[in-house]
Amino acid sequence: MFYDTLNQKRDNDDFEMPDGSIVKIPYLNGGLFEKESDKFDHLIFPSELFTDLFEFFNRFNFTIYENSPEEHTVAVDPEMLGHIFENLLEDNKDKGAFYTPKEIVQYMTQESLIEYLVTHLGDNKPVSSQVEIKEGISLFVKQKNKEGLSDTQLNEINSLLDKVKICDPAIGSGAFPMGLLQEIFALKEQIAFYFNSNWKPDLVKKSIIENSIYGVDIEKGAVDIAQLRFWLSLIVDKDEPDKEGLPNLAYKIVVGNSLVSKFGDEIIEIDWEIAEGTQNNLFGNPYQEEIQEFLKQISLKQREYFTANRNNKPRLTKEIRLLKLEILSKQLELMINSNPFDKQEGKKLTKAQNERIDEINSWKRTLEEVNSLKTNNKPFNHFDWRLDFPEILNPIVNKHTGFDIVVGNPPYIESKKLSKEAKDVFKGYQTASGKFDVFCLFIELSSNLIKQNGIHCFINPTTFFNKDYGKALRSFISNKFNVLEIFDFNDYQVFPTAITYTGVFILKKSETKNETFIYQKLNGNNRTEKLKNIFLDKSSSFFKSVDLILNQDLNEDNWVFINPKIKSIKSKIEEIGVPLKELTEYIFVGIQSGKDDVFFVDDFLITEYKLERNIIFPILKGKDVRKYEVNWSGKYIIYPYDTSTNKVIPESELEVDYPNIYQYLIDSKEKLKGRSYFDKSNKLWYELWCERNFQKFNQLKIVNAEIAPNNRFQIDNDNFLGNTKIFSTVLKENYKDYYYQLLGLLNSKLFNFYHKLIASPKAGGFFDYKTQFIEKYPIIFTENKNIDFLSNSVVFLKREKNVNSKIKAQLSFYESLIDGCVFELYFKEHMQSNDIAITQLVEKEINNVFGNSTFDSLDDERKGKLIWELYEVLSHPDHPVRNKILKFPILSPNILKPILQS
Repeated sequence: MFYDTLNQKRDNDDFEMPDGSIVKIPYLNGGLFEKESDKFDHLIFPSELFTDLFEFFNRFNFTIYENSPEEHTVAVDPEMLGHIFENLLEDNKDKGAFYTPKEIVQYMTQESLIEYLVTHLGDNKPVSSQVEIKEGISLFVKQKNKEGLSDTQLNEINSLLDKVKICDPAIGSGAFPMGLLQEIFALKEQIAFYFNSNWKPDLVKKSIIENSIYGVDIEKGAVDIAQLRFWLSLIVDKDEPDKEGLPNLAYKIVVGNSLVSKFGDEIIEIDWEIAEGTQNNLFGNPYQEEIQEFLKQISLKQREYFTANRNNKPRLTKEIRLLKLEILSKQLELMINSNPFDKQEGKKLTKAQNERIDEINSWKRTLEEVNSLKTNNKPFNHFDWRLDFPEILNPIVNKHTGFDIVVGNPPYIESKKLSKEAKDVFKGYQTASGKFDVFCLFIELSSNLIKQNGIHCFINPTTFFNKDYGKALRSFISNKFNVLEIFDFNDYQVFPTAITYTGVFILKKSETKNETFIYQKLNGNNRTEKLKNIFLDKSSSFFKSVDLILNQDLNEDNWVFINPKIKSIKSKIEEIGVPLKELTEYIFVGIQSGKDDVFFVDDFLITEYKLERNIIFPILKGKDVRKYEVNWSGKYIIYPYDTSTNKVIPESELEVDYPNIYQYLIDSKEKLKGRSYFDKSNKLWYELWCERNFQKFNQLKIVNAEIAPNNRFQIDNDNFLGNTKIFSTVLKENYKDYYYQLLGLLNSKLFNFYHKLIASPKAGGFFDYKTQFIEKYPIIFTENKNIDFLSNSVVFLKREKNVNSKIKAQLSFYESLIDGCVFELYFKEHMQSNDIAITQLVEKEINNVFGNSTFDSLDDERKGKLIWELYEVLSHPDHPVRNKILKFPILSPNILKPILQS
């Protein structure tokens, strides 16, 4: 059926069935049913398997309209093919590949097409005209309404759609190029009907694929599915099978490594510019002309292959193969001869010289293999962008190289998941910096693939906005691209099979930049909302913000997208204070045991094993820390170190002085195996992975959890140790008296607001509270003791075991007093001029109630009574402090209100 029927051209498509009857079965061609092996020529399937298969298919509503969120009952659902892509390639998720929902595909394909058309139709026109053109094109692309466009513009659009070159460098199952195919097809259909032109849908679609679509993927299975989707899209528009069969997509959607050009195990980056530097003579540059002719022949033969029949394909495949091998051979020879290296006797080579020799030797090995392949029929598996798509990307053939649109969903792979060898492969990329992610490299690659003023449209993680690894990428984007739009999904999980924080990035490769770009961010309440609804109503409550951001604000520093009003508040806060980093000895993360289930113990385990408590210490976990309180979970850590020197206790000493702990660790020795770091270090088998400096913990400090929904800090007077989810802040000696004042500042609404402007968002409305963010807080200390006194009061109230409504009322009010006093530190003149300053009034009442007593000098009973008394005074309906607090959002709508609402 497949290899001897669907792939065979027959007169009238007649096929004789086993019973002698004649049926019509079309000739499909296209490579869809080409043999790759004779191993499975004869297989017998029980008929009931096909019954089950067709019953399974009947459960689905099939559609062929690729990027439409609507359902159309027509043919095989390419969405289902996308899920097959995810499930068949079972290690896809390890390779960072996820299938993109069709609502996002439609949004991205439409937006990239709009920007492409606007770029060419609005070129050299006034800004007002460009805005008008964009409105007309957007209406046409999204609603197929041409009312905003003239006949001349429609003809220009039709011509631009014929010329557009599109590439997905990580094509996967082909969703994005397929989406653009459907969008272009729909627009050309509208134009044809409007002008009453001859309309042949199958030929139009075939022409779009032939002239516009390119794609690459490292996985052959993905490429097979992508090609299948394009074949299906052609079949649905045919009333009857085409006599010529389906087109061959082998040189349009190809298997290859987009990021590095590999030949076997060797990485070979061909220097195509080197041909331009070869010697000219009276007759020009014969070498370059020869290479140019070879590349032109490759383009012509690959184009011929697109419509070739079964008889011509082997010949063309062989000719294309030999041309590519010949070019590689000549280029490698030229590279070797252009880089001679003479080693001088007795002179030691530098590291760079040794690397150069290794590179030249690699070229020589590859040259030998290339020349060998020219004489046999062994597989030639090599991908090079400029060799495989010379008509688009090779400067020897085309002086204006590049695609018009590069679109896709690149793989997300953190560098920690890569081997050292894999990381070394990417060292030529500017964005392969620090703990980079592979998607960064694809963005850099995209800039090399796009022509000047070309459009880049990716969906990729947003974590690079304010992570250290993202510095190189932030710098690269701000220097190489003009940002047009960023659609930030916040913590909305686009991919159900992975927790990611993603956004759509629409960029233009341009030296000139728009003054502003649109930044849209979903709020935290859309986690169950359908994407279709979000994209349909972009002005709704689905969005936390839709702001115009200045392009000039983007650089290598953390990207914080805020509107001018919020930016002004942030700037005022930063003008007043100094970074907390300057006031602290250190802000540090806790202990990493490497095996918590061994080193973390509780009272039950300590008693059961009779563990010696001398080297066992209470430890905090992230969930133990709340705002103004610590609820210790009762966990301890075995700390096999001398706490005065931080040196590990020798095993012989541990066995003698702490026999029960030693036996416990011996019993757990198997569990402690497999900590890879230990295999490469001098650490002893019973040590902690990272023990930290014990003395840092053994002092007064402020602690916080690494991940939290809002600012949650507390004083630690009990010398707790912390795990990796705990961060500790220790002030410098000359600021030791300001711990409770700092605590009030850190827990205030002002710094809760500030933190969310600078930190990384997490799922469920949570944020990162690591050193890199906390140390940036602009802090100002005051000699006024209001905040110290109020923070002490809140900590005291939080210790109550039975928190009744009376306690809750006091807590809420005292925290609002702290907020008011903190506001006044940073916006003093503003609050005084609006008659909402409260600091002096609060200070007066504290003195009236507490007199000359310090907070620590009072016993708990007295503290409780005076805290209540102060609350009754300040919260009285007639007291000005209470009423001023209520007026904060009313009398300060542009400063305090946004902070209070954050």
